Amino acid sequence: MSVNLYNTGVSGLLAAQQQLATTGHNIANVNTEGYSRQRAEQNSSVGLFSGGNYVGSGTYVNDITRLYEQFSHKEQLLNQSKLGNADLLQGRLTQLDQVMSTSGNAVVGSLDSFYQSLNGVADNPNDLGLRSIVLNQANILSKDFNELTNNFDNMTKAVNGEIEQIATKISEISNELAKINETIMQTQGLNQTGQPNDLLDKRDQLIGELSKFTKVTTVEDANGVLTVMIGQGTTLVAGITPMTVQVKAGDPDPNKTQLSLVSGNSRVALNGSTLGGSLAANFEFRDQHLNQTRKEIDRLAMSISSILNDSQ
Repeated sequence: MSVNLYNTGVSGLLAAQQQLATTGHNIANVNTEGYSRQRAEQNSSVGLFSGGNYVGSGTYVNDITRLYEQFSHKEQLLNQSKLGNADLLQGRLTQLDQVMSTSGNAVVGSLDSFYQSLNGVADNPNDLGLRSIVLNQANILSKDFNELTNNFDNMTKAVNGEIEQIATKISEISNELAKINETIMQTQGLNQTGQPNDLLDKRDQLIGELSKFTKVTTVEDANGVLTVMIGQGTTLVAGITPMTVQVKAGDPDPNKTQLSLVSGNSRVALNGSTLGGSLAANFEFRDQHLNQTRKEIDRLAMSISSILNDSQ
């Protein structure tokens, strides 16, 4: 077989054209969020036997790959989940500290004033004016306790509202991931050797966004389709089948929102505190930190009431 110098030259031009197109694509997407730089992988064509030797017949681009490190991506997902958890928990605890610094200090001040008025009555029990002051201070103390409890209730409602918003967002991401998986599976079914790099970038971006809300692990099959799991291994996306996360009233306390993983008519309860990310931080704050603070304030109010009633 004779060597065709024209075809050899054309192969070089075509390879250079794909290299330039890939470079232009990289430049055009330099500010695109989640974009991974691409590189055209070039190989030499099989040499042709001519005149007792194998003479090269040009070059070709065998693949366009992403400059992507799977290990780094998984580490990034883990760190984003931890960061989302820490950031939200820190914000919630700061809010609780502010509430205790204002309403909590008001309770302390009212309690001091109440005991001072009681001491005044003890010194002069026949003074009706001092008795009126005691009743007035008792009413102020009661209102301050109620205001503090209302603040706790409002914080609980805010946490429940955010849990519902996150559940909705996770469900939306689940549907998007399933659609991308289906598209990738269809492209692989056409016996194409190249990878849909831009689709893979979009999928990784969605998984990165998901990792802020919950811990994420993924498993990829031979067709490039991902199974996405959240928390301790609960499947959120099984190939092209998305699951949704829904909220429901708590049991036995309806004010403590709970989560369920829903697929068709199937519903499985989720332990929100084990999911990781900002979702677990909301459950930890509501069920541990806020709940403990509320119990201590309730215990204080009950102790004051019990002591006064016993004294009466």
